[in-house]
Amino acid sequence: MLLSGTEDALIEQTDWSEKKNISPYAVFEKPDVAVKIAPNIGRRGQTGIAVVGSNFTLSATVVTVRCDGQVVASNLTADNAGRVSASFVIPSNVRNGDRIVEVTDGTYSAQTNLQANDPLVITRIQRIVVNRIIVRR
Repeated sequence: MLLSGTEDALIEQTDWSEKKNISPYAVFEKPDVAVKIAPNIGRRGQTGIAVVGSNFTLSATVVTVRCDGQVVASNLTADNAGRVSASFVIPSNVRNGDRIVEVTDGTYSAQTNLQANDPLVITRIQRIVVNRIIVRR
């Protein structure tokens, strides 16, 4: 025998639950912002870097990416889950070694390391052919 009835949710928590169901009565903090890059090593002025950030301000419209303090992507928009993506080429004037890639939306920011190396310089080597004629006497 089933009894008729209704269910009223007194507390609803819809944020940050896109991957799995959570208890609507649970209380938790917003996850920390994070940024990932690929590859995390490259050559100045030559290597393209893909950037993916998560847990930023929802639908933020002023997201900026910096490499070693230089703006390499700006006016990016986060989606309605706080995700943002961008790409850039390692600036040719950054110093060699470990550099910081930072993503910020004005409220939250996240950083990760990038190893910058000298550009690959390919030098053309000319082939010189010398023809010698030997005469026998």
